[in-house]
Amino acid sequence: MIGAPTRLRGAVLGAWNPGSRWQSEYRNRKRDQRLLRKLGGQYYQSMWGGTDAWWERHFWVPGLTFQRANRLASAMEQKAFLFLNGKHVLLIWCYT
Repeated sequence: MIGAPTRLRGAVLGAWNPGSRWQSEYRNRKRDQRLLRKLGGQYYQSMWGGTDAWWERHFWVPGLTFQRANRLASAMEQKAFLFLNGKHVLLIWCYT
């Protein structure tokens, strides 16, 4: 939940449906592969999230810095990502 307290540090990143424009599952899975290559072997955990008919795959990446998370989310053409700063869960709108 956005704003919830947390002791975790890291980010929840996604690659699906860039710019909130629907893509086929095939294209979205290709984008997942691209994001994982950009993570360069860094540990991640896969998860799914969404509402109603709009479900997407995301990746929890512990220890990711804000700057790197923002660069990755922007590179994947995402509008926003979740960042956990060790105190709260934050919704971050991407900027480039």
